[in-house]
Amino acid sequence: MESIKLGFIGGGNIVQAFINGLHRSNQLKLTNTMISCPNANEKPIFKQYSEYIQTTTSNIDLCRFADIVLFAVKSKFIKSICNELNEHLNHDDKKRILFVSVIPGLKILTIEKWLMIKNENIVRIMYNVAVATENGCFCFAMSKLNESMKQSYENLKFLFNAVGQYAGNVTEDQLDVVTALMGSGPAFFCLVCEAMADGAVKMGLPRDLALAMTKQTMVGCANLLLSSKDKHPAQLRDEIATPGGTTIYGLHALETKAVRGAFIDAISVAAQRAQNMSKELETFENDNS
Repeated sequence: MESIKLGFIGGGNIVQAFINGLHRSNQLKLTNTMISCPNANEKPIFKQYSEYIQTTTSNIDLCRFADIVLFAVKSKFIKSICNELNEHLNHDDKKRILFVSVIPGLKILTIEKWLMIKNENIVRIMYNVAVATENGCFCFAMSKLNESMKQSYENLKFLFNAVGQYAGNVTEDQLDVVTALMGSGPAFFCLVCEAMADGAVKMGLPRDLALAMTKQTMVGCANLLLSSKDKHPAQLRDEIATPGGTTIYGLHALETKAVRGAFIDAISVAAQRAQNMSKELETFENDNS
């Protein structure tokens, strides 16, 4: 495989997680990577991997370099970035690039309008920070790709397969839910981890021991569920909750606090926020058209 020319417009946490995962999987050294970010040179991770990563403050230079360009900035910046690219790149320049958006709510149709290109070289992806340890999950939403983009798409998928599990392709509407579940999910699990450890501390365990045990318990349970793909989580829960034991008492306490409903609500409102972000971007487009 030829060396993949990969560019990131943006250098925040989600980009840094992917870079860490590529390094762990030995793919970073095999990839020509450039990152455009105002303060990229100040970020420790990019200094650490400077042997493999070029940094720039020019989005134009990055687009002239890369075959795959990931938009990984806050949504409020993307319209001005597209205008900048339109001003300095001609149609053929943009046509040869596979544009990939990791921005929640940013529709393919909006990117198509703002970049003044067809949607045949635009892909949306959602992944999470667990790619940093090669334990991520990712999926794509896209229209029909131009034949000339097929290799770039396969290269993109190859890189993400190195750091996570491919969940499949979804519609753009489904991607809003995926954003809530897969993108925001790690933060929700961190809250659970913190709360369980706090409970153990309350009952007398040292904090470092409580946190270590909680983390490993979460990892172990996740591996049990992954190793038994046909087993519903409720089945595993019931196997652990013996009659009259400690687990069923704890589960009862969680049910009385409506924890299950709280997590359902968390996914729902996070997905709704992604939907609203899309509407805000459409409004932004109309206000600036």
